[in-house]
Amino acid sequence: MTLIAGLAPAGARMTLAQSAMARVGLIATTPVLIQAFKDGLRDLGYVEGETVRVEQRSVPGGSEDQARTVIADLTQHGVAVIVATASHNVKAAMERASVPIVAIDMESDPVTSGLVKSLAHPGGKLTGFYLDLPELSGKQIQLLRETLGPVPRIGVIWDDRIGLPQFEALSAAAKATSVLIKSLPMHRPEDADSLFASGAKSGAKAIVLLTAPLILQNRERLAATALRYRLPTISVFTLVAEAGGLIGYGPDFPAIFRRSATYVDRILRGTQPADLPIERPTRFELVINLRTAKALGLTIPPSLLLRVDRVIN
Repeated sequence: MTLIAGLAPAGARMTLAQSAMARVGLIATTPVLIQAFKDGLRDLGYVEGETVRVEQRSVPGGSEDQARTVIADLTQHGVAVIVATASHNVKAAMERASVPIVAIDMESDPVTSGLVKSLAHPGGKLTGFYLDLPELSGKQIQLLRETLGPVPRIGVIWDDRIGLPQFEALSAAAKATSVLIKSLPMHRPEDADSLFASGAKSGAKAIVLLTAPLILQNRERLAATALRYRLPTISVFTLVAEAGGLIGYGPDFPAIFRRSATYVDRILRGTQPADLPIERPTRFELVINLRTAKALGLTIPPSLLLRVDRVIN
C-alpha cells in the first residue's frame, strides 16, 4: 500500500488524504474574499460538500461577545481549523477555540501583543498573515500629498471598537508629517452621511478609510457618499477603489484569502500552526479610479500614473 501511495499521482494522493469530510470555520463577511478562500481550497483538490465543508460565519457588529458566540457555534459544528479575520474575531478564537487558527489581517503586531512567540516560529495554535500598519499609514499620507498637494487635515473613518492599533499608527504617521486628523468613528452603515459631513465641516481635504469588516461591507455606500461631499478617499482595501473610492493601496486581499487555504490544507494534513511562519505581504498594489478622479475634478500626476498597478476607467 505504501508503494502504491508513493507511485500515485498528486491528485490521487489528495483524494486519499481527504477521504473524510473536513470541516473548516471561516469568519468573514465579504463575498469576494469568501469566494477567494473557497477557490484556494478547490485549487488544492478539495470539493465542497464532499471532502470539505466550509462553515462560514460573520460578526457584523464588531463585538468580541458576538465573536465568542460564533466561535462556540463553530466548535459545536466540529471544525478542525478556524480562519478568522479582524482582531476581535482573532481574540475570541484565541480565548475560546482549542483548534488551530489561521488569522488574516492581524491589526497589531502579534509578537508585541503576545499572540505568538515570533513571526518565524509562532509556537502556539495561531498562524496567519500580518500587515505592517505604520508603514502603510505613512504611504497613504504620501500618496494623498502626491495626488492632492498639501493636505493639512484628513478625516479618518474607522471602527473604534476594533481599530485602535490602526488609528494609532495613522496618527503617528500624520504627526510626523504635520498633518492634523479628524477622528470619524463608524458603528453603523447609516453613519456614512454624518461622518462625511463632519469631515467636510472640519476642513478635511481627504478621508482615510481604515480596515474593518463594517467599512469593507459598506464600501459602495462610502464611495458614493464621498463623491457627494467631494472628498477623495484612500484605503488599504483596493476593493474600495474598485467600488468608487479614489485610491486603494495595499496587499491583494483576495490573494491572501486564497493563500490562507494553503495553510488550512497543511494543518488538516497534520502540520502544527506553531511550525507555520506568519507571513507578511511583500507585494502591494496601487489602484486608482480615474472615473472618480474625473468626477472630483482631479488630475492624477503622470509620475503617479506611471507607478499604478491598475486603473479603473
